[in-house]
Amino acid sequence: MKYKTMDRAQWRRVTSRRVTANELTKNGVQGKESFILIGDVTDPLIVGTPDGGTLNVADAGYGWYQRAFAGEETWLTAAFDEKGTLLQIYFDVTAGNDFSDPRDPGFSDLYLDVVLTPGHGIMTLDRDELDAALESGDVTPAQHRRALEVGAALAEDLRQNGDALCREVTAAALALRRRLTGGVDVVAALIWQNDRFLICQRPAHKARGLLWEFVGGKVEPGETKEEALVRECEEELGVRVAPSSVFCTLTHVYPDLTVNLTLFHAEITSGVPQLLEHNDLKWITRDEIDGYAFCPADEEILKKIRAM
Repeated sequence: MKYKTMDRAQWRRVTSRRVTANELTKNGVQGKESFILIGDVTDPLIVGTPDGGTLNVADAGYGWYQRAFAGEETWLTAAFDEKGTLLQIYFDVTAGNDFSDPRDPGFSDLYLDVVLTPGHGIMTLDRDELDAALESGDVTPAQHRRALEVGAALAEDLRQNGDALCREVTAAALALRRRLTGGVDVVAALIWQNDRFLICQRPAHKARGLLWEFVGGKVEPGETKEEALVRECEEELGVRVAPSSVFCTLTHVYPDLTVNLTLFHAEITSGVPQLLEHNDLKWITRDEIDGYAFCPADEEILKKIRAM
């Protein structure tokens, strides 16, 4: 059996990377999670999907999240693209995770793997390698049976709870990625005028130029989020707003930064919106959303607005 460790030091495909990790416990059992932010690669890693397609799971700017607990018989690895989108969750079936070196835990690979690819399904891989290992004596009959039992139970659990696991793993991975890349706290305003809400077009010379967004900006040191929103609306539109409740919060990973966005319901209390910084502004209905190209971070917000 091959022995693999969390630092993946022998991963020759990746020629530069940054890594961060956390110690974990679960029901008193020692564990660890880590995030590898991929820098340069010799070539992308293309894998198959359960529905017969292909998927790139390792490239420049991508990230791999790992989580394992001592003694457990599965080892979780999740791949994310450069935008922080979950691509795949991959479970190695192991002969028991080894935490004798807690700085770099590892496992003896029992060949069988169970893979969840969001939007594409679940599949079990490498049964042929497991059978060949039994024939060669690399695994015992008891280990062979146990690998099949663990793999079958895991596949069933993913069918029942896969969506919740995807959300959980994504939140954990993005938190570690923010530690490596830094996160910017940003606020924005959802301002309604009857059945229309306000959107603004970014200047052509800025990042994500000419895409549409909600008015707002970065929270400066010493400001509350509400104070930052009032200031940004004055600077960008020349209006005074009164923020109220939070409509939603989200984290979005761009190639150049990670944005932690809070969108407030807000009302204009004085002034008329002016083009002080933006290229254009519009009041649009929910039915008109698809006619505008928005910043990627706003896509989840727009789904919520459509559903209102």
